This record gives sequence, structure tokens and C-alpha cells, in this order.
Amino acid sequence: MRYDTTLKDLLWLGAPALLRQVAGAAAVSLDATEYPSTRARRPDFVARLETGGLFHLELQGAADADMAWRMLEYYGLISRQNGGTPLQQCILTLTDAAAARMPRGISHSSLEFRYDVRSFEALDPKPLLTSERADEAVLAILCRTTDIKTRVRLILERLGDLDGKARGDAITRLMILADLHDATEVVKTEVKAMPITINLWDNPVIREFVLEEVAAAKAAAAAEAAEKAAVEARAQGMAQGMAQGEAKILLRLLEHRFPGQVTETHRALVMSATSDRIEMWTDRLFDCGSVESLLAN
Repeated sequence: MRYDTTLKDLLWLGAPALLRQVAGAAAVSLDATEYPSTRARRPDFVARLETGGLFHLELQGAADADMAWRMLEYYGLISRQNGGTPLQQCILTLTDAAAARMPRGISHSSLEFRYDVRSFEALDPKPLLTSERADEAVLAILCRTTDIKTRVRLILERLGDLDGKARGDAITRLMILADLHDATEVVKTEVKAMPITINLWDNPVIREFVLEEVAAAKAAAAAEAAEKAAVEARAQGMAQGMAQGEAKILLRLLEHRFPGQVTETHRALVMSATSDRIEMWTDRLFDCGSVESLLAN
């Protein structure tokens, strides 16, 4: 999924307000998301909730007819790994339309299996905007609104509680997710209007990623409408630009996870990697004890 890395990043930070809406409780600990199987299976998010229950969340950008069987397979793997503990499951889609088309379970004569399906658009933005984690306010950009400018302003006001570096990281994530609503220009305008504008734009992530990667993606999208014959080439260029953005976010996560271990060789390897490999490394980020062991796989 195009925005998968950014959303997983926010989930791994805790996202208590989001989890209270979709799981009924915040997480007290995160579980490893790699389970032994004849096929590699990596659920998006598994956590133990403050209620004592076990919760599994899958992020989906579009409906998938095969999703019910995948959820059943995940249920067996996760529950068995945890001594047969019952499992609460949820699929969280980006849009109501995708949620409406998503299967809700399996009904056979010998099997009844169900899980919850929710949509970011249908979530209440207020708990996200007032979460104890200020950076979780970024997720409110995905909730339905008729006034995107006001929504962006509320998010940026909340992010103002963060220090400079954390604020820059959060605004980078906001830029990525804002593209879902064609709101990147709104975010850029509102960021420039913030009283701490100079500090923000001195941040290398904001300056390099927002001004270059997002602007390049928008320019490519506009050119695509006028140049029908080059659709495939432009689409590939946009995918490469997004992969670079995901790579930069992964590098920031690596620096947080392994301070002082990220070398220029590691940076070059990550920046030249495909989106699939970046996603694999991101999935394994908290399962590995060093940068070397992570990037060696």
C-alpha cells in the first residue's frame, strides 16, 4: 500500500487514540509481527491492550476478496503463538468505499469466522486531535471533513506542542497522508503561515522531502493529464519518488532505533532499495538488534 510505511510508523509510536476507537483500548505493549509458517506472513500490527486482550490490525488501501482467508490464517498464527489466546481483529481501510467492499468473514457449514472492518474516513477526528501523543493528530487528516483547511490548521496547532525535530517528522508524515485528499498544497500553505515557520523549513526533512519529493510528484501528476502517451513512464517515476520518500522515513526510524550505527553505506543501500524491500525492512525494524542484521536480510 502506497502509504503503508507512514501509517505503520504512527502505529508503532503507540497511537492510543486510534486504538481506543478501533480496538476499544490502548496498547500496553507491541508484539513481534513475524510468525513461523511455510509461507512468510507478517501482520501489520499486533498489540496487547490495556484491557488484557490481544489485538490484530491490518491496514488496507483497497478491497481484497481474499482478505477473509488471510485474516483467518493470521488468527491461527497469532493465537497459536500466544498459547491459544482469543484474538480481536480489525481491518482498517483508507476509505468508506473500500470498507463497504471488504469481506467481513467466512460462513461455512462447519466454520463461522468474523472480524471488524472500519474506515479511517468514518473515525472521529476529535480523539486523534486531542490524543496524549501530539504526533497522532496527523491521522486526523484521513478522517472525513468538508473543511480540509480547518482540519489541517487544527492538526498543525497540535503538532506545535512537539519540539523542532519531532515536529518536522510529524509534518513529513502529514504531507504524505495529505496527498490522499489532494491537500498537500493546503498543508504547505498552512505550514508557511505558522509562527515557527523558519525553524520548520530549516529542518532538512521538511526542506528536502516536502519541497522536492512532493512537488515533483504533483508536477508529474499534472503532466500525466496532458501527456497520455507517457502514462506508464510517469507512473514509474512517481513510484520511484514515493519509494525515495519511504526510504528517507526508514532512515529516520533507523537513526532513532540504532543511534550512531547508521553509516553512509547503510544510507546508500536504503536509498537504492525497492518499495517492497523497504517495507520488509520496516516490518522487521523492531525485531532486529542492529542495523547490520536488519539490512542483511
